[in-house]
Amino acid sequence: MELIEDKVFTSIDFTTRGVSPSVYEYCSFKHCDFSKLSLENFRFLECDFSECNFSNALFTNTSLQNVTFSSCKLIGIAFEECNSFNFSVTFDGVNLDHCTFYKMDVRKIKFKKSSLMEADFTEANCKGVSFEQCDMSRAYFDNTNLQEADFMTAMNYVISPLSNQIKGAKFSKDGVEGLLKVFGIVVR
Repeated sequence: MELIEDKVFTSIDFTTRGVSPSVYEYCSFKHCDFSKLSLENFRFLECDFSECNFSNALFTNTSLQNVTFSSCKLIGIAFEECNSFNFSVTFDGVNLDHCTFYKMDVRKIKFKKSSLMEADFTEANCKGVSFEQCDMSRAYFDNTNLQEADFMTAMNYVISPLSNQIKGAKFSKDGVEGLLKVFGIVVR
């Protein structure tokens, strides 16, 4: 497997160019298109992605270690298929609609100003995770560990206190409605 270090990739359409599984260390990707590609067995270590499109890409056994995604599209990604060893990512201003984090330990993930519409966190460990200014419309939580998670600035979530662990989680007064909706309680 080829090792690629300290390179900057700008405005490359990998969907037409093609790309082989490689190890990328300390690389930056700007305005690149990876949509619908299989990134199976790729390794991204200490890499930054800015304004890239990964929509419906396959991340089977992909390593993401200390990777930052800024203003990217990662629609429909099954993150539970990634290599779990040292999995650590930051999402800032990212579209993560329809992504799945099924049974994942996401405590090392940072979510900031991102869209998580219809994202699935079933049985995930989100203990202590901050969902800073994230839109969580129709995001799904079932048997999810949300202890000490921070939803203070998150929007549009609906979380059942009966089917999730929420002890110590932080919610704003405006967000309490998202905890009561499952009971049919209307807050005005």
